[in-house]
Amino acid sequence: METAYPVNLGIALSGGGARGLAHIGVLKVFEREGIPIQLLTGASMGGIIAAVYATGQTASEIEDIAVYMSKMRHLIRLLDIDRSRHGLLDQKHVRSFLTDIFGENSTFADLRIPLALTCVDLYRGKEVVLREGSLVDAVLATCAVPGLFPSVSIGDCELVDGGVLNNLPADVARTMGARHVVAIDVAPDLLQDRDARVDWPRFFPRFGRDLFLAETIMTSTITRARLEAACPDVLIRPVLTPNISIFWGFHLAADAIRAGEEAAEQALPALFSLTSRVDGPS
Repeated sequence: METAYPVNLGIALSGGGARGLAHIGVLKVFEREGIPIQLLTGASMGGIIAAVYATGQTASEIEDIAVYMSKMRHLIRLLDIDRSRHGLLDQKHVRSFLTDIFGENSTFADLRIPLALTCVDLYRGKEVVLREGSLVDAVLATCAVPGLFPSVSIGDCELVDGGVLNNLPADVARTMGARHVVAIDVAPDLLQDRDARVDWPRFFPRFGRDLFLAETIMTSTITRARLEAACPDVLIRPVLTPNISIFWGFHLAADAIRAGEEAAEQALPALFSLTSRVDGPS
């Protein structure tokens, strides 16, 4: 992997569960319009998609994977109860799925686009940015939702979902040398957007709903504060229906991807202005 620093255009992809499939639609528009992506950062679902894209797969190829996996019978195969009680679900099937995508011994050094994934160290209570080492371990860590999946041990750290402290790592893209940053936020903002409110399945327990809402509000507050500090050049927020949420809506992959395309198309004037500045003098 050859990297020329400082890079000009960095892209930050937020977490958001099934809503994160909208990132694929945004990437499709970037490819179609010839907008260069020279650096990627991501958290949680955004980290998964950023990592796959950084390997050199096209957005259409990632879309094919997402649509295939959106079928319920394929999703169920990824889920297994964690009998060790470290989390609700075991990650062994997810690890196997990621190994099929990235390869057994893949590392960040194998990527075609520089990548950083955010996680949180439970022992130290701080953000950890992963830029080297095992790609599969890093992706597992950035999407290890506390309570749902067990934490991932990397070095002397116990890592969980990067969305806990930095769900949209635009600031990480700045730190890595990006002169211009495009941030893609797919997480629901319950503080401002009434249309982001979730349609809850009847089987979902109330305590789970309350816990989810509380965590979403905290994440929204932290994300807003960090965005103000990072000040991305362009912020893209796909509009997704309430039935596409963090924990369900994967079967609506095509709808989420289309929402990402529509949001990116609306942002094209700002993106074209940005890329002209990328190509020209700073």
